[in-house]
Amino acid sequence: MKKFKWAIRATGHIANSFAQGMAEVEDAELAAVVSRTEGAGRAFADHYGCSQVYTDFETMLKQADVDVIYLATPNDQHFPEIMLALDYKIPVLSEKPIVDNEFQLKQILDKARENKVFFMEGMWSRFFPAMKKVATWVKQGQIGEPLYLSADFSYALDPEKDQPWKAGLSNHAGALRDVGIYSLAFADMVFPQYPKHIYSSMDFNGEVDQRMHLFCEYGDAKVAFLSAAFTHHGSSTAEIVGTTGKIQVGPEFWRPSSAKLIRKLDLEQEFISEYPASGFQFEIQEVQRCLTEGLQESPFYNHSSMFRIANLIERVRKDWGIYYSSDL
Repeated sequence: MKKFKWAIRATGHIANSFAQGMAEVEDAELAAVVSRTEGAGRAFADHYGCSQVYTDFETMLKQADVDVIYLATPNDQHFPEIMLALDYKIPVLSEKPIVDNEFQLKQILDKARENKVFFMEGMWSRFFPAMKKVATWVKQGQIGEPLYLSADFSYALDPEKDQPWKAGLSNHAGALRDVGIYSLAFADMVFPQYPKHIYSSMDFNGEVDQRMHLFCEYGDAKVAFLSAAFTHHGSSTAEIVGTTGKIQVGPEFWRPSSAKLIRKLDLEQEFISEYPASGFQFEIQEVQRCLTEGLQESPFYNHSSMFRIANLIERVRKDWGIYYSSDL
């Protein structure tokens, strides 16, 4: 069995969750770690059974024997590191949000096509078995024609335990980009088109949005109600309503373990798929499948979806008057 050699860039909370998921994938191997400090990198590598530690990203690209790179750095670091990895023709899976604006994304996708290299934003929610079942039910017409959906990812950010940079401007963050992107990706899975109209409301913390709501209209009275926040705990579930039934996803729709198909208020099917570790294993398996088949993008979360979502986020935050240094 071929082993896929991964490099992980960063050693924080998300990188640890990713490495835990990797341990569930038999043909995935952590081959290199890149950290800001030797100590943090060595501790991470020792914990997950890796021997190669680097403190310089480009040095790793030059020296390490890796098949694919996972980037788990703060938002503002994604673009330059993605471009650098693609220059070395190494496939990249980058944590979301991949870029700050449409201009950056165009450069990334052009570079990936030019060098014929796989690239994907880390929208891990798309690859959970329960979410794939939801997509199948929708495609099969199990609820008729989808009419509207709702999704809410809101939690009370604890500055002592969580990552406070997510609610700050310096790392190009905010609730829409950090957790709202999951709600947007859920909507794009059901309505894979750009909304005809977008209406929004947000609460500003002095730097970025800390609470937001979106109402996206797709035409023919098909709409999405989307929420995200760092100020409170929300419902965490998502629902799709169609002409003949509805689907409920949860208990946390961005990492779901169950999906319910309901018709006439009666539960007709319930799909349950509990999973060990963090759940990142499903995304890892998809990346490795794409690499094995020579694909440059995943059919379950393709470049067109990434582009629509990135464009929508940029449009909304600029409507709010939130700009990053990369926009200037």
